[in-house]
Amino acid sequence: MEDIAIPGSKIAVIEEFLPGTNTYVLEDRILPTVIGRVMRDLEQHIIRVEAVNTPLVPRVGDTVYAEVTGTRNSIIAKTEIFMIEKKGIVHTPFSGIVHCADVSSTYVKDIHDVMRIGDIIRAKVIGRNSPPFLLSTTGIDYGVVLAKCNYCLKPLILRDNYLYCTSCRRIIRRKISSLYILKR
Repeated sequence: MEDIAIPGSKIAVIEEFLPGTNTYVLEDRILPTVIGRVMRDLEQHIIRVEAVNTPLVPRVGDTVYAEVTGTRNSIIAKTEIFMIEKKGIVHTPFSGIVHCADVSSTYVKDIHDVMRIGDIIRAKVIGRNSPPFLLSTTGIDYGVVLAKCNYCLKPLILRDNYLYCTSCRRIIRRKISSLYILKR
């Protein structure tokens, strides 16, 4: 039977083993820092914990991809975070919010001028370590990476520095990321 480690529970004493990966010493006890399987190296007398797959949770400083799901008072965009860059896809989407003051380095009066419901954005987590996460799209690589036309809902194409609908031939305004997906 495998031993399962839970952070804060004793897995050994310092007289038996040396602490390995994902462990630390408190007084004379070796404690795990993660949930996982206890692995004992009986030759070198090292104990470590092999972490089990823990759910991905955005942290301050992470770059995330999210879908805009709503707006409030024309100053806040509500989002659902579905991916953390360089970490993977989250199993359950996390809620996030973008305030119009955190959209661009220039003044934004109305959030609808820079993002709309259904847009996919690339953003940086700037606050909170629990939902709703505070997001920012300030910076050239952050902003809308995929959008649909406000009128016909067809995907928009990046043409020069604006978004263009090939179906209804309208130019649509957004805060565009330099990483926008559909380019012409």
